[in-house]
Amino acid sequence: MTALPESASVNTRPRGEVGDSIFRKEQTDDGAFKRQPNHFTARFTSGELPVEAGRYRLVISAECGWSRRQIIVRRLLGLENAISIAYVSGRGDDGGWVFADQPGGKDAVLGLKGLNEAYHAGDPSYTGRGTVPALVDTKTGKVVMNDYHVMSLELETAWSQFHKAGAPDLCAARSMCSTSSCSTM
Repeated sequence: MTALPESASVNTRPRGEVGDSIFRKEQTDDGAFKRQPNHFTARFTSGELPVEAGRYRLVISAECGWSRRQIIVRRLLGLENAISIAYVSGRGDDGGWVFADQPGGKDAVLGLKGLNEAYHAGDPSYTGRGTVPALVDTKTGKVVMNDYHVMSLELETAWSQFHKAGAPDLCAARSMCSTSSCSTM
C-alpha cells in the first residue's frame, strides 16, 4: 500500500457523521447533509462544453453516493473509452479531496495532488471546497462541471455518439419530451 503524502489526512469520521468542512458547516442541527452549491454548471447540451472523447476526466470518490451514480451511468452507457476516471481518497489540509492512494500522491493524467487545484484553475476566486463528482478538462486542468444533478443526463444526451451498442435509454421520459427538456429534468 502506498503511504499517504504528508499533506493528506485520512477521513476518520464515523460513517454518517459529516461535521464541519474548513469552509462552512455541512451538517444541519438535525443531522442532514447540507452540500455547498454547485459552482461549475456549464453544459454539453447547451454547447458551452465541447463533446470530445478523451478530453475529460471524471474525478470521483468511492465514498460518495453522487460519484457512484456517475460511475454507474458511465459504465451503463459504455463511456469508459470516452471519459477517463480518477479516484480521490482522503482529505488534504485544505479540506479538499486528494489523490492519496495514487502513486506519488498525484493523479497520473492531471498531475494534481488535490482536486482543489483543478477548482482554482477553473476559477481562481473560488472559495469553496472541491467536491465530487467533478469533470476536469484534461487539456486545461480546470474543473468544468460539478453539477451532479444534471451530469448523468448530460452523459445520456450529449454524449450519445460515444455510447456502446445497446446502451440503455436512461431518459425514460424521452418519448414524452424533447432531448433538451430531458436534460433539464
